[in-house]
Amino acid sequence: FIAEKLETINFCLQGTDPTLIVAHGGLHWVLCYYMGIENHPWKIGNAQLVHFTPKGSREWTASIYS
Repeated sequence: FIAEKLETINFCLQGTDPTLIVAHGGLHWVLCYYMGIENHPWKIGNAQLVHFTPKGSREWTASIYS
């Protein structure tokens, strides 16, 4: 599951335009884990919008919009 999702996400992020990914909480957990997201809840509620933002060349942040 995890390898398949990471492969799909990497494919989607190869373009130059912003990418919208609509998914269940399991994918959110995978993203947080592999992107090393800290200070952000890995478990989120239904229909929550999360914005992942690159911070430098290897770090990411995540913000929940309400």
